[in-house]
Amino acid sequence: MPEAGESPKKSLLEMTTEEVREVMRGHRPRGTLWYAGLGLVLLKNTGIWWTNQVGGHMCSHPEVEGVYIPLTSDMTEDNWAPCRTLELRLTEITENYAHGDFTLEMADAIDAALANIEATEGLRVDRVNLDECSEAWVFVDVLQDAEGYHEGFAPCKGVLTWQNSD
Repeated sequence: MPEAGESPKKSLLEMTTEEVREVMRGHRPRGTLWYAGLGLVLLKNTGIWWTNQVGGHMCSHPEVEGVYIPLTSDMTEDNWAPCRTLELRLTEITENYAHGDFTLEMADAIDAALANIEATEGLRVDRVNLDECSEAWVFVDVLQDAEGYHEGFAPCKGVLTWQNSD
């Protein structure tokens, strides 16, 4: 019950767009990708932030703003296996590596793995942001779109993410 002289609180559905923006200022809508499997966050100004538990046993929770593209959704037996194999290979390459530990050799190994899958063949590890990469959270350059997964975004930056090994 409001105090004397106070207006009753409105629900978000009763507010104007400007009132909602004011209430949400400082609050970030966030999607959690802990169990989402292999996916790509295209770095775009959307107002929606994405996070995952990454870095092996370090269990850090970085966030980026963008559009999330699941790479293992709507899978059939024929197209699920390559993406799952890629996810396992990425974990082998990056297991328990935290921010600042990434090497050029790891980036080259990830690039080779990405080149073998239709959904990721247009991605390359972003060498400029290697220090921000960790297990299950790799910054990439999106050089070309992947038909059936994302179209009209490339070229842009992104984060390739998958389930953490811990």
